[in-house]
Amino acid sequence: MELSDVIASRRSIRKFRQEDISADTVQLLLNAARVWNPDIFLSLGCAKPSGDYKRQVENLAIDCGFNGIAFPSDEAIDHACARGLHPVFTEECCSMAGHERA
Repeated sequence: MELSDVIASRRSIRKFRQEDISADTVQLLLNAARVWNPDIFLSLGCAKPSGDYKRQVENLAIDCGFNGIAFPSDEAIDHACARGLHPVFTEECCSMAGHERA
């Protein structure tokens, strides 16, 4: 059985605002996920806020060694390429991505 983890950065809802969680906190969470799961395909899920916060979180996921990003921004794709990565685009749910590549 292959394992995969998905990290979802929640969209803003009434009692939860993206501003309540700093980029530093998100980076700690993403980095911890990678450190604790060095051999698992990690994907940043589609349930993430839009705008600048989305782009910042996506770049952090790339920098922390995540393997996948659901619906990445153009900026995230450029960020990955600038780090020597070669993005691969697939049509599958982020929770299923990477099972054959992990």
